[in-house]
Amino acid sequence: AGVHWIVESLVSVLSGRWVEIVGFGKKMESEGWLDVEGAGRELADGRKLFEDLHFRVDLKPRDVQDDSRSSVLFIEGPSGCGKSTLLKMIACIEPFGTAKLQLYRKHAEVQNLSPDMSMTKWRTEVIYVPQSRIDLAGSPMDLFDTATRLQSQKNRNVEYGNVMECAASIGLEREKMLCSWKQLSGGEAQRASLALAICMQPSVLLLDEVTSSLDEASTLAVEKTLLASRSSLVWVTHDTAQRERVGGQVINLSVQEKSDTFLDEKSHLIPTAGSDTFVHEKSYRRTTLTSIVGMLLVLEQIVSLCTLVVASSPVVVHTHLIESTTSKAENYVAEATVYLPWYSVVVVSLLLSVVSVTSATLKLGLQQNLFIAAVRCIVQLSLLGYVLMPVFRLDYAPLTLAYMLLMVLLASREAYGRPRYVYGKLFLHILLSVAAGVVLSGVFGLGLVLRTGLNAQYGIPLLGMLLGNSLSGISVSLNHLLTEVAEHKANIQALIVFGATRWEASREIQRRSTTMGLTTTLNQMAISGVVAIPGMMTGQILGGTPPDQAARYQIVLLFLIVTCCCTCVVVSSTLAISTLINKDHIILDHLLHAPEKAKFQSIFERIRHVFVPIQPKSDSS
Repeated sequence: AGVHWIVESLVSVLSGRWVEIVGFGKKMESEGWLDVEGAGRELADGRKLFEDLHFRVDLKPRDVQDDSRSSVLFIEGPSGCGKSTLLKMIACIEPFGTAKLQLYRKHAEVQNLSPDMSMTKWRTEVIYVPQSRIDLAGSPMDLFDTATRLQSQKNRNVEYGNVMECAASIGLEREKMLCSWKQLSGGEAQRASLALAICMQPSVLLLDEVTSSLDEASTLAVEKTLLASRSSLVWVTHDTAQRERVGGQVINLSVQEKSDTFLDEKSHLIPTAGSDTFVHEKSYRRTTLTSIVGMLLVLEQIVSLCTLVVASSPVVVHTHLIESTTSKAENYVAEATVYLPWYSVVVVSLLLSVVSVTSATLKLGLQQNLFIAAVRCIVQLSLLGYVLMPVFRLDYAPLTLAYMLLMVLLASREAYGRPRYVYGKLFLHILLSVAAGVVLSGVFGLGLVLRTGLNAQYGIPLLGMLLGNSLSGISVSLNHLLTEVAEHKANIQALIVFGATRWEASREIQRRSTTMGLTTTLNQMAISGVVAIPGMMTGQILGGTPPDQAARYQIVLLFLIVTCCCTCVVVSSTLAISTLINKDHIILDHLLHAPEKAKFQSIFERIRHVFVPIQPKSDSS
């Protein structure tokens, strides 16, 4: 053992690895080992936390209890030197770059395991226990039941430990394992996470300061339980006395270059040489207009084909609708639409003073926002009316497609700026999801139900209704999903460390985000006709359409809206998860950042300052 220590120390110093290996202790015949070769981590500015690390940890036998200290490895060093990062690399919940990780066990079904063979299988044998608490819904026992049902856990030939007995051995009452995570204190949540990890019976436990929130008695109980477990231990600690009590190997990481900037969960990482797992994300890429135009041209052909297939009668659609309306509502006499001059709009705008006074009284600070919203509403809708008149009059398919393209692009851009966090490809993903929902509902509505084809009078208003509702659904859904990934990364990793795939780990978050995105649309459909008359039906009735015919239009429209919104929400959330959690099931939360302020918003800021000048600051102290 002494010769081994001397050789390892000399090789480490001479090779410039900045690693010190001491205290090997009694050497015993190993059941297997965890081998780490060439581990390194580099920050975005080129500074290296550590590089070219090599070490090996012996594994404990599965069938007998062994407290050999050769299966314990402590990682020490000053704060910011990369201790937690090294553990996450070994657990493969962060990119491990060019490092070679290998788990070899004698007399086992899987004798040689590496992350390249199966990332989820690796995590079932090498489990990371974080220092931070878990804030999941449900209790610790719920998390254990979910973890044991993961696909990667089904083929393991191990017998899980008794969670209640393990929790009791580290001073945690039975009732605590059945409580919600939010009801547990920091120390209780830390011990609950540790008990679950021990009972999963991994080959290696990666412990990230798991006793930092515990008192002395609880710390001693945890140390005794960990040594009696059937897992080897790789332990990060700042407590020198703890390392002396437990014993085993020690790696001391030294910072090669002092810096005031330490690695945290939001650091923008770049890969070590030869790795393509991480790239520093640029601002979002804009898709080319030619590809979208091509997509809409294909949509035009599909709609036209559906129209030809379904429309077996040579009678014009408008004539068919008029005759049907006349036969169904002979006693109904439609009145002419009431003409609204501009002064009527001015009169009704006076009601906004009520909102402004309310905001001022309650000190809500909404007066300026109300003014800007009112001006935008008047300008945008007025322009829309004047623009649509020649489009409807010409009814020219390429012009209709161009206008629909503009609507899709503007709706996607609006949805892009609403979430608290965005990533580089989010605009493209929103555009694809909106296109998928519009194609599905548009082809079905225009081609199979209304049978109008790409008629401007029907296609543009229908698309506007679809986009308006889908935009709200996508914004709410993505805002929740991206916020969860950015601010509650540990909740997703809580399942990934047990071997969950990215879809298993994010399933609950995607469910909640999808439900939130669809709730408004479903509520609107549920109350239609009972509590409120929807906008399209109201407009048609005011325009002279018989109520029964307007009701059918509204039913068709609501069904198309729900389908479009569901498609957009599901596609956008799926694309977001596949981007933020890569194929190796590693969370790339560094891709998220706050959205840039849209250029067109600055125009309205200037308009606002014209009407509401900025008040100069007072010079008084």
